[in-house]
Amino acid sequence: MRSLLFCLALSGTLAAQPLPGSIHISSPASSRGASGRVDAANTNVRAARATPVGRQVLKNGLRVLVNESPQEDIVAMELLVQVGAMEETTPVIGIEQILEELLRERISISADGTDRIEDCAASLKVTPELDYMRISLVSTSADFPGLLTAVAEAFKKRPLDEAELEKVRKKILPNLESPQGALSELYDIFRQQFYRYHPYKRSGRLAEGLLERLRAHQVQEFMDQYYVANRMIVSISGRIDRTEAVKMVEERFGALPQKEIRSLDVSWDPKPTEKEVFLTGGGQLGWLFVGYPAPSGPSRDYATMRVINALLGEGLSSRLFTEIREKRSLCYELGSMYPVLRGPAHFLTYTVTKPEQVWPARKQLLVEIERLKKDGISKLELEESKRKVIGSYWQERETNQGRAFQSAQGELLGLSYEFDSQFMHALDTITTEDVKEVARRYLDNATLIVARPRGIFYWDL
Repeated sequence: MRSLLFCLALSGTLAAQPLPGSIHISSPASSRGASGRVDAANTNVRAARATPVGRQVLKNGLRVLVNESPQEDIVAMELLVQVGAMEETTPVIGIEQILEELLRERISISADGTDRIEDCAASLKVTPELDYMRISLVSTSADFPGLLTAVAEAFKKRPLDEAELEKVRKKILPNLESPQGALSELYDIFRQQFYRYHPYKRSGRLAEGLLERLRAHQVQEFMDQYYVANRMIVSISGRIDRTEAVKMVEERFGALPQKEIRSLDVSWDPKPTEKEVFLTGGGQLGWLFVGYPAPSGPSRDYATMRVINALLGEGLSSRLFTEIREKRSLCYELGSMYPVLRGPAHFLTYTVTKPEQVWPARKQLLVEIERLKKDGISKLELEESKRKVIGSYWQERETNQGRAFQSAQGELLGLSYEFDSQFMHALDTITTEDVKEVARRYLDNATLIVARPRGIFYWDL
């Protein structure tokens, strides 16, 4: 594979910071029904268990998912908007960072200037992802209607004026050049090499020049095109009546317009790439990223790749931890990640080690990938890996917020809001031959990123 040289300036120490959704191992000591409703005038719970998720589509195309879960006086809402890297084009790359701050400001500050979130003792998170913008709220059942109104008003407010945009600019500008951390910076470089011409290659970070050039009408036009009802999913979980929840959403979001959704078909052909990055930071660590093509969320191979991720990189019993760290002491830390994406996904492992041990670690990692493709997996390993996946999956759904998010994400990515039972069935039917077949199909054409301190000669064998 062709080796490229690249210099990356990273300020501060190169400490390992886990990627979102990754499995992070630093040392051997680390680790990793019935319906219930609440009377609006009375908080006595009639039953203790959550109901199945109900789904309803409003006239404007907005999808509402509700899970009645009355154990605690908590209501969580997840609002996902189908907008991200696939919708950003050259003139507006990074615009989601502007909208992130704009929506957070509009939702958290009421018309009289008071802090609405603090008053309601609720949490607010606005997070742009590769496939969607995510708005998360957790509140009491009494505060929820007011917060839902605030979110709806943030989307319906028209038009955005230059004064409001300038306020957002001043908040974003000081943070544009703040260091991202070695792991995040290198993950961006990996995606750029892995996806090449696909929109997923974009970091989503806003350039200072674009921030200064963008005008309010351009941001408004982007919102008018993509922040529309039929691109939205509102998922609610907690102490709330399903019928009442749908009514509240319809009253507040029913006037939002809808637009025709045009799917973007991007041709993508993964090719092996190897790149060496010289770090100019304060640390003396070596980094190794090895990534492969992986099935998207709706793919029939998705569940099997989740098992492969658990087998290779999850926990102290994973193959990579056992072979690279325990048996050969070739790294300080290692991790793996397999993000759920609407488009082409990737399975990624990363290793943090001594600069002179990067090549031996690289060699052993590739040996383990080839061993899986050639010899497959034992029945015992398969069952253990399935248990890891099931445990991690249900851990994510322990809270109302987790249940609301998982349902919304499944609906948006085409996995179905009732993905639980389908996913469990898919896991149950996976065989050792399935694992070997999927490994052979996807674990090819590796993209490698090697990063080590600058100014040192390395004799790699």
